[in-house]
Amino acid sequence: MSAFVDVDVEIKNETALVNALRRMGYEQLRHGRQKLVGYQGDQRKEEADIVVDRRHLTSASNDLGFRKEEGGKWKMIISEYDKSALSRKHEGGFEKQFKSAYSVEVSKLALKKQKYKVTETVQDDGTVELVAVRWAK
Repeated sequence: MSAFVDVDVEIKNETALVNALRRMGYEQLRHGRQKLVGYQGDQRKEEADIVVDRRHLTSASNDLGFRKEEGGKWKMIISEYDKSALSRKHEGGFEKQFKSAYSVEVSKLALKKQKYKVTETVQDDGTVELVAVRWAK
């Protein structure tokens, strides 16, 4: 049984969190406080508010969760096994790709809130270019 660990990532925006997971290919999410499930289908003591089901990660994965903490920040809850397994699945590591995807989504939301039209282009090297346009009145 692989132990779950809390990973400190600077997550403050739930919409950007969900969009970042979808950007990484995790469309099927469970919402609402619930216990995480281990790789054998056993319910674990750790709880999360947004969950990527283990069956959408790797063949031997546990659930991946995000729990909303006091003050509105979010914490990633991932097993030690999945930290390693997902690092192989996501070039540069899962946490690094998630942080990058989350940053892009936070930027897009902030720009749209300021009434910018945002266009996104992903370069061959994976770099994301955002172009924001707003016409003056």
